Amino acid sequence: MILLIDISHRIYNNMPSYPEDCKTIINYTKSIASDGYVLSEYHTSLHTGTHIDFSKHLINSDTTASEYPLTRFCSKGWIIDVRGSMNIAVTEEFKVIGKNDIVILYTGFEDKFYEESYFTEHPVIHVKTAEYLVQKEISIIGFDMPSCDYFPFETHKTFMRGDILILENLTNLKILNKYTKNSYINSIYAFPLNISAEASQVRVIADVI
Repeated sequence: MILLIDISHRIYNNMPSYPEDCKTIINYTKSIASDGYVLSEYHTSLHTGTHIDFSKHLINSDTTASEYPLTRFCSKGWIIDVRGSMNIAVTEEFKVIGKNDIVILYTGFEDKFYEESYFTEHPVIHVKTAEYLVQKEISIIGFDMPSCDYFPFETHKTFMRGDILILENLTNLKILNKYTKNSYINSIYAFPLNISAEASQVRVIADVI
């Protein structure tokens, strides 16, 4: 039996975002009653909700989301429970991680998604942990918080220089953690839009056997 778990946030009007970012707006401009069809316009920051940061976001790179091969966005993976840690370091659980894997860090911070502190008091991933995962040659690092660090974003840049994509604002990791066996995830799918930009919102699905 295959169990698919959606670990991405629903997109809706005025969903939580960094205070300085533009708000998400879904505006219906046509209706069945007046126009015979429905049409809506969508305005948002590509860094709102569940999304991938590509290298172009913070380091010198000409490669946009649309130029990455599709194989970068689907792989087996691991969920590692790091709840309670505000400065995430490498632990024994990291040893199972292999080349091209997708690694998800379960911080539990998604519980604060509707609070201001979600964007100002979240945990960070230690630069040494980022360096370790670069050495492991993973494909994507994901987590249930808005960022892996704060300005000047050295952890971000370490991942990006090591060609690791950064998957932010995951959700439902409590459910995913419950249904995985020994932290293993058969497949994770995190396809971005085919967009020429430094980031893209994604719908992330975990396939748990």
